[in-house]
Amino acid sequence: MPVVFGPGGTPRETEDGSRYIYKNPKGTTINSYKVVYEVDAAELEKILPKPFALLEPCIILSFNQLRNIGWLAGKGYDLIQIEIPAVFNGHDNKVNGTFVPVVWENHADPILTGREQLGWSKIYADMDTPTVNGSIVRGSAYSWGFKFLDLELDLNARPPQPEEFNKVLNSKDKEGMMHYKYMPRTGDNFDIADVEYITLSPAKWHAPSDINMDLIPKTETRVCNGKVIWFRPEWEQMPTQYHIVQKLYDLKVKRYLGACHTVLHSLNDRKDQRIIK
Repeated sequence: MPVVFGPGGTPRETEDGSRYIYKNPKGTTINSYKVVYEVDAAELEKILPKPFALLEPCIILSFNQLRNIGWLAGKGYDLIQIEIPAVFNGHDNKVNGTFVPVVWENHADPILTGREQLGWSKIYADMDTPTVNGSIVRGSAYSWGFKFLDLELDLNARPPQPEEFNKVLNSKDKEGMMHYKYMPRTGDNFDIADVEYITLSPAKWHAPSDINMDLIPKTETRVCNGKVIWFRPEWEQMPTQYHIVQKLYDLKVKRYLGACHTVLHSLNDRKDQRIIK
């Protein structure tokens, strides 16, 4: 919305109905900083909706810089994402992957299209985009001026648990990221769902046959160590998000498995997003 002015711009189609991937042959440049840490399994399970089951008692936190985005005329934005390794045991589908309870972004346009079209649970935050000083990378996130997250990577440090880190992050069984799409019906105290289901962002993207994938630069990953610090807000500090950050803050870090910095280029426009039941 609004639709009365004609079709609005989306990440997936241009005004003439073609796909934006043809306007940006080298794809979006993504600098991704990830930290994987273990938390209490029983507390983590409380975040999972039915019929999900926990695979690993871990949180994968990503702080991503997206640049040179085709549908944004070369502009970019930042993204913070939480993933929980989980399996979806649905009536028709059983899917191994990660459940994504929340994503923060620092621009409204990708939030709106991601929520309405894809079913991602996206909300807004101000961000200090990650910057590199020597081997140290730091980034932060804020809401209404309250800093609720710090991320730090040491690119020269070895991951404390490299095998477990790789298992959680690069599981061969991972079929994609799953999201809980929920939108309330207008009226009736706004507590009745108009839309309620799980959506899947498949891990494997199938490019159209006429796309020259040789133009896409190779992905580069540097495995390292890192940490995250959550700051616990009260209602007055983050009126619409305090309950989210409080739960993530309360998931105390038991141990860090590792971190990594990845530079990749992606044409994935999520045209293969689908509902699973």
